Amino acid sequence: MRTYRQCLVSLGASFAGKRLSAISAFDIERYKQARLKGGVRAMVNREREVLRAVYNRCREWGKYEGDNPAVRVKGVREDERRLRFLDADEEARLLAAATAPGLRAIILVGIHAGLRIESEVLTLTPGDLDFRTGLLTVHSAFAKNGKTRRMPLNALLRATLRPLVGQGLTLFLSREGTPYRSIRTAFETACRRAGLRDVTPHTLRHTFASRLVMAGVDLHTVQELGGWSSLGLVQRYAHLSPGHKAEALERLCAAQNSPTNSRQLSRAIWYCCGTARIPWPPP
Repeated sequence: MRTYRQCLVSLGASFAGKRLSAISAFDIERYKQARLKGGVRAMVNREREVLRAVYNRCREWGKYEGDNPAVRVKGVREDERRLRFLDADEEARLLAAATAPGLRAIILVGIHAGLRIESEVLTLTPGDLDFRTGLLTVHSAFAKNGKTRRMPLNALLRATLRPLVGQGLTLFLSREGTPYRSIRTAFETACRRAGLRDVTPHTLRHTFASRLVMAGVDLHTVQELGGWSSLGLVQRYAHLSPGHKAEALERLCAAQNSPTNSRQLSRAIWYCCGTARIPWPPP
């Protein structure tokens, strides 16, 4: 949510006083280039996405009838850094360090439902949880792609969230008993206690996607569950751990060494050696 506000402030400084119909793709491109010259790169893409969403929402509300010029402006290539995700031991250490029940519940929702923390988790209300059907609802007003989606609650989340429903209108309370507006400070403190580096609240969403893929879930299902707008974003998030890749290669090796494949391999070698007039088996 804070990132969205930052984007709106930056966009407002450049386009204040202009009607949406008066902003062209050229204007947005010029804005993008100015931001790049100022040393801003990744945030340029976030700002472009926010502006595109503003146009789409105004069209839905009947406040704007023209084209969306933001879609004709290309995004900026970002650095391909390793996407950080938690292994089982790191998750256990983080949860142990998150002593406030509300913070612990937020972390679990991030890992087991893949919700964006500030915009989707902290805006949840008891009415968004249906324990009869086992579904959690993320409303379009808070979803990044502007679409309502429903997430199945696994057993761990049901057990974690059910006791929080009786707290009133807010699900997640801090140690002081006040609703969380942001978890950044509390989360950083928990990470420091757990001895974790390079971990942010968004790492929980990385963990969600990575674990689904490593469990064999197809990318389209991951996209639907996480509310990603494109499959390309899922492929970026859904990286595989080196251990998982090594296991896959070991399976290939095991399949190759099966009796059936061994006979096929021997026949192939015999055929190749025979056509090359190489004696087989070798002396």
